[in-house]
Amino acid sequence: LIHNLQTPDFSRDNIDFAIVWGKSSSWPQLITHQVVPGDLTPVCTPQYLEKYGAINKPADLRERTLIHDEGPLAWDEWFLKADGKPASLRQSFNIDDTNVRLKTVLDSQGVMLSCPTLLKEYLDKGDLVLLFPEIRLEDYAYFLAYPKDSELNEQAKFFVDWLKSMT
Repeated sequence: LIHNLQTPDFSRDNIDFAIVWGKSSSWPQLITHQVVPGDLTPVCTPQYLEKYGAINKPADLRERTLIHDEGPLAWDEWFLKADGKPASLRQSFNIDDTNVRLKTVLDSQGVMLSCPTLLKEYLDKGDLVLLFPEIRLEDYAYFLAYPKDSELNEQAKFFVDWLKSMT
């Protein structure tokens, strides 16, 4: 298992498949199959709202600490969809590790864009709240990926077919 934020290098890393995060159009050299839809929307803890006040409209988020992964691009996309203006992030920081980013939000240190499907356990327990569940970036997802020029053996084809049947 190799964790990497860069596009996988199948020859260098000697791997057959990768699970990648982003938009399917991000990897024109790869065949991709969606595994988990992304549907990014802002989340935080109830304690964060108690400490810093309610967030009633998207513009309120511009005054909050926003946490992002590789860069603020997704926040820019979300704000453009929410109210037609770019993010202009004043207070934000980058955490490229999903687990650390989640822990930071669970510790009430900010707001992140995340996928409600992946956070179901935290949402059901009330540890996290969706701020604007109706405003989602639906182009993001986790994808199974492999090179277009791969000649999959029978075992690999079986795996791909099985994974596609699960989604």
